Amino acid sequence: VRNGLPAEAQPPKPAPAMLKEPSSEDQAPVFRSSTALVRIDTQVLSLGRSVAGLTQSDFVVLDETRPVPLESFGRESDPLQLILLFDVSGSMNRFLVEMSTVAGRALAALKPGDQVAVLVFGRRMVPLLEFTPDLRAAARMVQEAPLERNVGAGTNMNGAIVETLDWLRKQPAAPGRRALVVLTDNRGMHYQAPDDKVLRALAGLDVTLNAIVAPGTKPPKPEKLAPNANPDFTPPDVFRLARETGGDVLRADRAGA
Repeated sequence: VRNGLPAEAQPPKPAPAMLKEPSSEDQAPVFRSSTALVRIDTQVLSLGRSVAGLTQSDFVVLDETRPVPLESFGRESDPLQLILLFDVSGSMNRFLVEMSTVAGRALAALKPGDQVAVLVFGRRMVPLLEFTPDLRAAARMVQEAPLERNVGAGTNMNGAIVETLDWLRKQPAAPGRRALVVLTDNRGMHYQAPDDKVLRALAGLDVTLNAIVAPGTKPPKPEKLAPNANPDFTPPDVFRLARETGGDVLRADRAGA
């Protein structure tokens, strides 16, 4: 009898802990890495005209100043899915005819097999034309897009881009490239849709953003928030969105230059 209890009722003594000596394998950190092929679409111009006859040896790709070998090289052009996203908010009224004319010229550069979709936005985004290879139908819709008024009052460019990408996810998958062209004056304030959120959404679908901007459009100036300002409201910067996705910004008043 121990502690007033029969021996058979005593709790068993805990077994001594078995300690494993750490091995060099346990201590060594494990690093894993992976590689991925990145496609770079390139057009070389001289005095506004494409340069023909270039070969792989004519190109050098640098990664932080270090040359990167090219795994493949080709001159073929993959089919393009082009999304035209028109800003038809009130501030764009006097520019819409000019912007639609510039967009119509852009369609002339497309090739057989390319597809076009036309969407508009103000406070919200509204699809007008699903992806179609019929470039004539796309051209007609480009001319009609400025007439659409069922977009709500105000301008919500960043929110419209996110809505457009959500719409794009639901479209049938197609081979080739995807590009988004936003036609806007880059105005408005956006609720909880900062540029960083838009950039992540664009990267998630591997979409390049380009812009055609109204005459006089400039990037927003970095300004400190007023003491009582709501930080959830931020101005858009289509110049940054284009730059960080590898796209370009074209000014509508210089499109013919």
